[in-house]
Amino acid sequence: MAKKKNKKINKNDLIMKEFYVNQVGLLAQSIFVLFTLVFGIAAIFKTELKVIFELLLGISLAVMAYNNLKIYKRAMFTIPYVLGAVLAFWAALEILLAM
Repeated sequence: MAKKKNKKINKNDLIMKEFYVNQVGLLAQSIFVLFTLVFGIAAIFKTELKVIFELLLGISLAVMAYNNLKIYKRAMFTIPYVLGAVLAFWAALEILLAM
């Protein structure tokens, strides 16, 4: 029979993997918040962009909720972000259905 290789899990590898996942989450949050701000300002002048703003706001809040739960480990503060994301998606859906 073939020998099974016992491969040890390196603790440093797990820490680096978690670090990279955290960095990707924070980068995504930064990008979505930036686009949300840009489209929020643009939606003031062009009302057609309001649905894009609402969708970006919902995605931003959902990413913020994820980062808050996984990176900062604050479960109680995650709830307002999730509720805000649901409300933003609901508002975007209402705008799309009214068109």
